[in-house]
Amino acid sequence: LEQLSDAAYNSIQSFHSDSAVSFAVFLNHLPDLVQQLSPDVLVNAMQAAISTICEVQDAMGVRDISLLNFVVSDGSTLIATRFVRPDTESAATLYYAEGASFDRQEQQQQQQTHPE
Repeated sequence: LEQLSDAAYNSIQSFHSDSAVSFAVFLNHLPDLVQQLSPDVLVNAMQAAISTICEVQDAMGVRDISLLNFVVSDGSTLIATRFVRPDTESAATLYYAEGASFDRQEQQQQQQTHPE
């Protein structure tokens, strides 16, 4: 936590989970927490966050398997990662779906019309 900028640290309400700490590390690598950033900047920040997490694990002597699946979005861009360390292990599953929208009512009608 000592590596975090004040802005990244203050953006997190609670540090009671590894997810919150990981998100703070991601925010710490963003050049601006207010401005809309390009997808490349978001990807670079995520890669830097994963590198930072690995560096801290090394410094603390953590040798356990580390499964780092992250999904972040600014409302326009979505960044998703599927990372495992060491790379000789299997990564955790990461599922996704894509599309412009999801209509729950239509989905229910399809299930009733086309039972499988």
